[in-house]
Amino acid sequence: MFKGVVAVVALMGIYIPVKAEAFQYNKYGGWTGLTWEATGFFRTEKINGVWWIIDPDGNAFVSKGVNHISFTGDHAPALGYSPYGRFTKEKYGDANTWAESSIQRLRNWNFNTVGAWSSRETFNKGMPYTIIIGIGNAAKASWLEGTFTDVFSQEFRDIAYKEAQETCKPVADDPFLLGYFLDNELRWGPDWRSSKTLFDDFLSMPEDSAGKIALVNMVREMYGDIEKMNSLWNTSFQSFDD
Repeated sequence: MFKGVVAVVALMGIYIPVKAEAFQYNKYGGWTGLTWEATGFFRTEKINGVWWIIDPDGNAFVSKGVNHISFTGDHAPALGYSPYGRFTKEKYGDANTWAESSIQRLRNWNFNTVGAWSSRETFNKGMPYTIIIGIGNAAKASWLEGTFTDVFSQEFRDIAYKEAQETCKPVADDPFLLGYFLDNELRWGPDWRSSKTLFDDFLSMPEDSAGKIALVNMVREMYGDIEKMNSLWNTSFQSFDD
């Protein structure tokens, strides 16, 4: 049926005849068995109803990565230092030597991506990488306390732009940059940090805040008529401005 084919590979429900020479990977870790337009950078594209990550050479890419590949490791509060950091310093001497060894070890384990929170020394070792920007954290949102920030405000826009410029601009032309993580574990609803929803949070903001205005406009658009909202919410507002 498939002349010269050694295997039929099923990828996301698509059955593709594959020749032996197609089982190869390029320098980015992309699979040469599937090829589309090469743009020189990583991108995502929906092809025949399926979303793909496509590497700079135009090949299919399945990201297998590890977060926090760090020379210093995590600080241990009970000890007052990082045991892993002390070990890597003693064994490798410097972060660059450690990074070369770590990237080679990851390749041997068939990983192909450096995840977020990783030491920058791992970014220039020929393996695709990602960067954490932390916009919400910079805007005083806290994943640990569960506090959210007014993402509709001009202040948030200014902070987001500043963080993006400082973090993204220096690596904008690097073809090995796979993408960015924007934030970490922000609270989207009731959980162990708070029993409130984001609706509650924005409803309690000052009436002239951008977030409160955005919420009122959303409710106004959703219901159209204040009496309709009152009947569904068991409230007694005289108007949406109220």
